[in-house]
Amino acid sequence: MSTSRNSLEKMSLKNIAKHLLCLTFSIYFFSAWGCASRNIIMEKPAEPLLSARAIIEKIAHTDLQKDTMKAIANIEIKTAKRKYPVKAAVVIKRPLFLRLEVIPIIGPPRFFLSINGETMKVFIPDKRKFYITTTKSDYFASLAPLPLQPEALLSLMMGSYPQIPEGDSTLKEVKEDDLICIDMLSKGHKMQSLFIEPQTYRLVRVCIYNDADNLLYSAHFDDYQEVNNIPVPQKVNLLLHESNSSITIRYSDIQLSIEKDTAQFDIPIPAGIEPNHMN
Repeated sequence: MSTSRNSLEKMSLKNIAKHLLCLTFSIYFFSAWGCASRNIIMEKPAEPLLSARAIIEKIAHTDLQKDTMKAIANIEIKTAKRKYPVKAAVVIKRPLFLRLEVIPIIGPPRFFLSINGETMKVFIPDKRKFYITTTKSDYFASLAPLPLQPEALLSLMMGSYPQIPEGDSTLKEVKEDDLICIDMLSKGHKMQSLFIEPQTYRLVRVCIYNDADNLLYSAHFDDYQEVNNIPVPQKVNLLLHESNSSITIRYSDIQLSIEKDTAQFDIPIPAGIEPNHMN
C-alpha cells in the first residue's frame, strides 16, 4: 500500500509540473506574440514621394483654388541707391490682373494702379495725373526695380512660379538637401528651378535663369498661412542677383475668392481729367 501511494504521489507531481510548464510556455508565447504585434503596428512604411509631374500638378491645382487674392501688402523696395517702404491694398488675379492702392498714414489713397490684361492705368490724385499705357512699356519697367515680365511678377506675388506654355518644357528632379528640386528645361536650357518641401509640397523658392543658365533672380516664400484651407505665403522676397535690388512683401488680412468679373481691375477716368496716353 505504501509503495502504491508513493507511485500515485510521484505521478501527481509529474502532472502538476507538466501543466505548470505548459502554462508558463503559453504565457511567454502569447506575451511575445502580443509585443511583436504592437511593433508591427507602430512601424508603418513611409509614404512614397510624388513624381515631379505629380508635384507640379498639385501646385497648379492649389493655384487654381487661389484664383483671386486680396490683401494688405507692406512692401519694401530696395535698390542700389535707395530703400523705401510702401503700404498698399492689393487685388491680384492670374494671369494678368492687378489693382493696387497705396495707403498713406493719413488721408485717402494717393496712388492707384491697375493692370487689366496688357492695359495699365495709373492715377495720381494729388497731381491730377492719369496715365494709360501697356505692361510692355518702359513706364511699367520703371515702376519695378526687377526685370520681370508682368505675368511672372504677379505669379510670384501670389506665391507661385511663372507659367511656361504647355509642351515647351521638360522636368528634371534634382536632389537638394532636405528639399525637392525640380528643374524646368526648354530646348536643353534650364529656365527655372522649383524648391518644394517634401512633407507639405509647399513651394518655398523659385530660381529663374537666363539662356546661358545663369541665375537672374529668385523668389522666396515664407510664413505660410491657411486661408480657406489653402496654403498662402505671408512673406514673399524677390531678389535680383546681378545687383542689390529686391522687393519684400509681407501680407496681412489675406482673402481668397473666385472672381469672374474683372471690372475692378480697370480704374475709371475721373471727371474733368484728361488722360495721358503713353506708348
